Amino acid sequence: MSRKVKSPSGNEFTVYKWLITKHGWEYYILDPPIEGNAFGVVMGLHQEMGSFNLEEVAPYVTMTAEGDDPYELAPPQEWEWSDAA
Repeated sequence: MSRKVKSPSGNEFTVYKWLITKHGWEYYILDPPIEGNAFGVVMGLHQEMGSFNLEEVAPYVTMTAEGDDPYELAPPQEWEWSDAA
């Protein structure tokens, strides 16, 4: 299972996976990864939406959530869950 999230502009996306790094950066993966590349929201120094390589991020990941786990998380800043339970 995955979670639906709505951007500040009202666009809806599916969160397939969430990662957090030891530096506190959060990655919300919005498309299934293809060949190690993912698309999503990155909350680091600034919030950005774009592509990133999971292999480059992997050494820094301290926690992940997928399946039903994202129901325990907050959405990206200024976003909202559109399937709030």
